[in-house]
Amino acid sequence: MNSLSHGREEVRGNLERVFSLLYDRDSVRTTVHHQISQGPIGAVRWSMTGSFATGGTFANEYSLWVEVQDGLVVRVWEYTDVAHSTGQMRAAQC
Repeated sequence: MNSLSHGREEVRGNLERVFSLLYDRDSVRTTVHHQISQGPIGAVRWSMTGSFATGGTFANEYSLWVEVQDGLVVRVWEYTDVAHSTGQMRAAQC
């Protein structure tokens, strides 16, 4: 899936918009379980818990990989259990 965002401010703005619509920001907690890097590639596996903006709770694990060139992120791969997330969203009527 391709979704392009250019520049830090555009990425930050997109993330803030999505998070504020979906989650109760004050309830969100993250725990980093692993972080690794090798050359231009880095990865992190973390879990996130909290409440949806509409009520109801969520918990899921995520994996994020990035490729860096000349100090800039040029590629991102994100993985999560979408079926698990969808079930929680439906239960919370998101």
